[in-house]
Amino acid sequence: MKALRVKLVVDTFSHVNRETVTAQIKEAGATVSNSDYDVVIIVGGDGTLLEHAPKYKDKSILALKGPKRGRLGSRGILVKHSANEVKPLINKIIANKYAIRTEPLLELRYDSKRYLTAGDFFVERGNIKHALRYTISVSAPHFKLTSHAISNGFIVTTHLGSTGYYAYKDILDNKSPRRINGIGIAHILPTFIEDRKDGAKTASRIRRAFPIVASVQAKLTRNDEAYLYGIPSSNKGIKVKYNSLLRFSIAKEKIRIIDVH
Repeated sequence: MKALRVKLVVDTFSHVNRETVTAQIKEAGATVSNSDYDVVIIVGGDGTLLEHAPKYKDKSILALKGPKRGRLGSRGILVKHSANEVKPLINKIIANKYAIRTEPLLELRYDSKRYLTAGDFFVERGNIKHALRYTISVSAPHFKLTSHAISNGFIVTTHLGSTGYYAYKDILDNKSPRRINGIGIAHILPTFIEDRKDGAKTASRIRRAFPIVASVQAKLTRNDEAYLYGIPSSNKGIKVKYNSLLRFSIAKEKIRIIDVH
């Protein structure tokens, strides 16, 4: 029987020794490989999982977290297992004592390019003296909603990403982050929101959740300095052009998360 092949991804800030994890993987009877592998082990926090998962959408992913350090350590909402458990976890995977859970990726089409994220995309102002003015239009079965807003920016997220930036108000209120089922949209520190459902004015909200089949379009309605973030392959923002459409929808691709019994 061929040994389980593992690719290991360790975040710099996880406080986990890569050599130690590698040794435990080998002790469990698996091999470590960067070029030919069956499983990807991602060690870090929730953000590390969301950052790297789209790169391995055709592989099964086991997410592990490092030790919690201080009050500002990873909350670990998405990542349940610790890197200290890697040997018994590998043993269970080899023994087929696990299940695969598929999770959606969010697609963004902008400026003739396509991007994928397992978490969220967000647009924020680049000039602290000016709030952004923008419109977000959501089309879903049986209704259409349009939101005109003035704020520091906006977030579009999957349900995995909704436990992070989308949930900032829950976190500030010392509540558990809200999990959504579909696509979430939130305005960042808004000073004005006007929501219209099927053309009629409706109650405005800082954040909303929409069905997974919804499609979302957003554009700046004033020529402000704004930047798009959340591109997994880049830590830098992309400048958003005035009146250019950002199109969001759930992608056909999915990520495969290993849940160990």
